[in-house]
Amino acid sequence: MKNQLLIFSYYEDIWLDLDILPINHADIFTINTPRLERPVDLSKSRVWITFASVVRTNVWHKIIHSLKFYLMFPYFLLRYKIFLFVAPPYFHFLAMPILSLFKKEVYTIAGDPYSEIAQESLWQASQFRIILRNILYPIYILTEYVGIRFNTKVFTITKYLQTKYSPWVSVELGRNGGPVEDISALQIEKATLEDYLFYVGGIMKWRGIDLLISAFKTVKEQYKKPLKLVIVGGSKEEFQHFPEIKELGEFAKDIIFTGWLPHEKALSYLKGAKIAVMPNRNTIMSRAISSAKVFEYISAEIPQVCTNSGDHAELVRTLDVGIVVEDNAESIAQGILKLLNNERIYSGFKKNCRDKKYGIDYKISRASIQKTIGDAVEKSL
Repeated sequence: MKNQLLIFSYYEDIWLDLDILPINHADIFTINTPRLERPVDLSKSRVWITFASVVRTNVWHKIIHSLKFYLMFPYFLLRYKIFLFVAPPYFHFLAMPILSLFKKEVYTIAGDPYSEIAQESLWQASQFRIILRNILYPIYILTEYVGIRFNTKVFTITKYLQTKYSPWVSVELGRNGGPVEDISALQIEKATLEDYLFYVGGIMKWRGIDLLISAFKTVKEQYKKPLKLVIVGGSKEEFQHFPEIKELGEFAKDIIFTGWLPHEKALSYLKGAKIAVMPNRNTIMSRAISSAKVFEYISAEIPQVCTNSGDHAELVRTLDVGIVVEDNAESIAQGILKLLNNERIYSGFKKNCRDKKYGIDYKISRASIQKTIGDAVEKSL
């Protein structure tokens, strides 16, 4: 029997969740070569890959990927009953009213809200791109509305997006989760011989990396034992438009920028850390996204300092796995020092991570997605 589900993705990391989807009854239309973090049998799936040799995609890759989708759209329309978009609701938006007209079941796992990117004053870029984002803002909103409105159901990664989309369509929260078993199985690897603080992610102003570095300088002045800061991530463009991030002063030798690392390598370094840090500023972008790093920090059993800047802070506070602080350098520094200097509190957070990590596993946080798509496919058979 022909597969009834088409999974469309702009993302590399959909492959973290393929094992919760009815992949034996699905074909896949993906932007680049599947990155299989865990074994998934794709032998019964037809896989279309737009950029087989590209590892990290950009907006132009996504536009071309969507154009290829439109070219194949008549075939897809005739071929499939169910469509799952793991994508921001933008470039493919023209297809959505047509899918609705033809009574297709359409689902979206929505992330990367581009209208919020246009509103985020701390998303560094060239002046041309900033102006262009503001000019295109009405188009972002229009395409977002059309891309969401014609779905059977939408799964959002944050309460912010759930509230935003609820007037438009049936919405359910489907947060990111931690790959708990995968991280638990990894060997601990030290990024440096000394104890270290750890951050992984983009090097953007709204992510508060400058706050983290300023906080680290304060910590070094007050904490007299060896300590380093390891920062994993950062693209050439991010550093280009954020040059002050490299103004490290007298503690430059204690701050290590690794650049982007393979996911498994970064997680092994995380497991070797003393404290993990989530330094986001409390901005519209931080509230709109669901950061995977907090789930990974908990999965790795590393106590964390997290700023009060979105759903992730609520998670840390509710599970009691770290300290939630304000989004300024002094507050972050004091949170770090409290963990470094109070072994009782530190051990308590570490125990809570160990005891509660399976509750934030991706299989649990995305169980509603698994059930909804699974039920839809079952009915189509």
